[in-house]
Amino acid sequence: TTMLYALAAKGTKPAYFNNLFFRAATADAACSAQAKEDDQTIVNEEEAWTYEAGTKKTWLEDRLTTNLSVYFIDWDEQGVFQSASVCGAPATITRNAGKSEVFGLELETSFVLTDNLTGTFGYGLADGKYLEYDDPFIADTTGIGNDANGNVINGSNNARGNRIQSSPKHNFVTSLNYVRNVGRATDLFARTEFIYEGRRFTAADNFITIPSRKLWNARVGAEQSAWKFTTYVRNILDERTPSSVFSFQALQGLDWPNGNDVQLYSAAVTPGRAYGVELLYRFGD
Repeated sequence: TTMLYALAAKGTKPAYFNNLFFRAATADAACSAQAKEDDQTIVNEEEAWTYEAGTKKTWLEDRLTTNLSVYFIDWDEQGVFQSASVCGAPATITRNAGKSEVFGLELETSFVLTDNLTGTFGYGLADGKYLEYDDPFIADTTGIGNDANGNVINGSNNARGNRIQSSPKHNFVTSLNYVRNVGRATDLFARTEFIYEGRRFTAADNFITIPSRKLWNARVGAEQSAWKFTTYVRNILDERTPSSVFSFQALQGLDWPNGNDVQLYSAAVTPGRAYGVELLYRFGD
C-alpha cells in the first residue's frame, strides 16, 4: 500500500509585549517611554508558511512500514530570546528575527520481526538558518567584527547564515519492543531504546556548541487490564551533556569582573543514570 500527500499551511503567533519594560520593579515611566521609542517593547506577530510532501508505504506483506516526508518552513518575524539591559538591569527579552528558514526531513520505520518482537527506527533532519537577524552581541562574543578600538563595525552583528539555536540538525531514535502473553490475561513486555541528538548552538552567534547527546533506556514488566508493574533503567550510559543552554545575561561595560563585558549561561543538566520500579493500578472500569 502506498499513499502520497502534499500540504501547505500558514501559522501565526500573536504579537505581545516585553513586559519587563513596564513592571514597577524593573522600570519607570521614562525608561518605558525610551524603550518604546527604541522599538524594544513590542514583539511583532510571527508568521510561518510550511510546505510538506511525503509518502507512506507498507512492504513485505505489511510487516514493514515506512513514512518519509520533506518540509520547508518560511518564517517571518521569528521570536528569539535575547539578553538585554532593561533600565540598567540584566534581563532576557524577546526580539524578532526578520526572516528565517528551515529545511527538514523525517523518516519513520516500523518492522515486525516476529509475532512478539517489533523494531522501530526514526531519523530527523532540521536545518534552520537565519536570513535576517541582528543580534547586538555577536561581534562582542566572537571577537569578529570589531575595529582596532573595540567598536562594532556596522553590519557585523548580522546572524545571516547562522544556525538557529537549541535545535540539533540531526537526530535519530531506534527501539526494540517485545510483548508476550503468558496466560490469565497477563502480558510480559520489554522495551529498549537509543536516542541520539546532534550538536546544538546556544545562541544566534553560533559561538558555543552543546555536544551531541546519547541516551539509552530500558524497561521490563508485566501487566493486566487492572495493573501494570515495571522495572526500568534510564540513561544507562550516564550521559551528562546538558539538554539545553541559554544565555541570560550579557551587558556591555558591566562592572564585573574588572569592568569587562559579561555573558552568563544557564544549563539544563541531563539527570544521571537512574533505576526504579513502578506499580500502576487502575480503579473502576
